[in-house]
Amino acid sequence: ENAARLYHSIFQCDTPAKEFQCLLLSSYVLTGKAEIGTLLDRVIKAGHNPLNLIINKPTFSRHTTNEDGLVDSLRQLLYHENYQKPGSQEHILATLLTKSF
Repeated sequence: ENAARLYHSIFQCDTPAKEFQCLLLSSYVLTGKAEIGTLLDRVIKAGHNPLNLIINKPTFSRHTTNEDGLVDSLRQLLYHENYQKPGSQEHILATLLTKSF
């Protein structure tokens, strides 16, 4: 979901990132193979058509994937008013939840 949004956004203005993605896309169109680990590879593996993403903004239903609660927990902690205070429970919990990543 995030990869599709990022891919669409990259093509909305002229930047070095857009030029790089154009290079990767042209290689994919010619060979049918995407470089492993690239944003284009992630977009394709997620089942999106990269050419459609360039033109159309991706839309998703609210519950497209099963989440394990980590995303919801982090969202709640990051939006809490005490998160900005180092040493607060919210700040400490968010730090602990993201340490493994």
